[in-house]
Amino acid sequence: MTDKDEKDDPHKCSERLDELLKKDPEELKKVILQSYDPDERIKAIKTIQQENLNGYAKVLKKVALLDSTPRVRWMAARTIRDLENNKVVKDIIQDFKKGRSLLQMRAAEALGEIGSEEAKKTLIDHYEDASSEVRAQIVWSLGEIGGKDVFPILRKALDDDYTKVRRNAAQSLGEIGEEEYVDCLMEHLDDEDPNVKGMIICALGEIGDEKAVKDLRKYLKDPNKDIRAMVIWALGEIGDKDVIEAVTEGLYDEDIQVRKEAIEALGKLGDKRAVFELLRNLDKNDPDMRKKAIDALGYLKDEKAVKYIRLALSDEDKEVRKYAIFAIGKIRNEECVFDLIRMLYSDNPNIRSISAWALGEIGSDVACDDLLQCLDDKDKKTKRDAALALGKIGCRDAVDDIKKLLNEDDRWVRKFAMDALKMICDENEIKDILNEFDGSEEFED
Repeated sequence: MTDKDEKDDPHKCSERLDELLKKDPEELKKVILQSYDPDERIKAIKTIQQENLNGYAKVLKKVALLDSTPRVRWMAARTIRDLENNKVVKDIIQDFKKGRSLLQMRAAEALGEIGSEEAKKTLIDHYEDASSEVRAQIVWSLGEIGGKDVFPILRKALDDDYTKVRRNAAQSLGEIGEEEYVDCLMEHLDDEDPNVKGMIICALGEIGDEKAVKDLRKYLKDPNKDIRAMVIWALGEIGDKDVIEAVTEGLYDEDIQVRKEAIEALGKLGDKRAVFELLRNLDKNDPDMRKKAIDALGYLKDEKAVKYIRLALSDEDKEVRKYAIFAIGKIRNEECVFDLIRMLYSDNPNIRSISAWALGEIGSDVACDDLLQCLDDKDKKTKRDAALALGKIGCRDAVDDIKKLLNEDDRWVRKFAMDALKMICDENEIKDILNEFDGSEEFED
């Protein structure tokens, strides 16, 4: 992409382009494709995609192979795929075969996003002869495309001399996520490079086969703290409750990140035996530890934890207070309704909106009057969460006030308002409401 004087204001540029759009849409797209601003280039590519402008496929090929911004290249390749322009795909394949390393890498990247059978075959056929960097890109792209026929190459790549190739192979196997890959990945858990080992552990966690638990547990005492943290994360993802004791040990690890992963994993495992250990973390000096413990307790939904979580509503850290409200909403404990009502009057709009959500989850009509007042809140999120909460509670007295929100400028406020009305009103009432409302087509299913 050609560079433009960095002194130009992107907002002014956007205004100029919008003006051009009214006069000459075709010329505008060319201008945006040459803009120094990647967001403007993406805007043009999306326009080509939405309007199915196949005549721009060759321009997109240049963008996919030469643009300096990865997300622009990604968007261009995806649009070539959607346009189904086989001629341009064949041109990219030819560019891949030319053998220049950077061009090959960019072409391999594009072919991964295009994802056709021809693209896959080309990548597989040229893996052996490619440079180490290109092999790494091929392996990544094959993971994007997927399919059982890519496994032989990915398995071979796990033994490659180049670290990046092995790492990308593990990542791709995890993304494809077939359980038949587990044995192959476990065989490579002793890789000498910690980044590769960590990615293999991550892949096993993503696949989620309990068969991997026994081998993963061996690395809970690994000298590398990142490996220990990744193992605990993977065990939490797999969800085998037999590892509760092993994961609990991570709460006492010397490294704080390992301890944080242990807290999250205990929440994911969903075994209430972990409640006591999690409660012990609520008085830690680190607010992030308190936050993660509260979050995990929310997932466990144990009523015994509520009185301790309730204390966190007054925590000095606002993020901890937010997580306490979330947890109470997940547990749906009615004893906390008045605490949450008090939070509706917080100076912090995030606290107000989360409290409205939590009250909706609990479903107590005691909160209706206070939630009704929130429909006039200056914060849009609080307004829409309050409307939805009233809908979940089934507050008939709120119908007229919620209907007024259908005329709000914010489309999410309108959507949440209509969702709330559908929870409270029957089909005939909803039809009458839609007839009253000018933009009724917006809410048609």
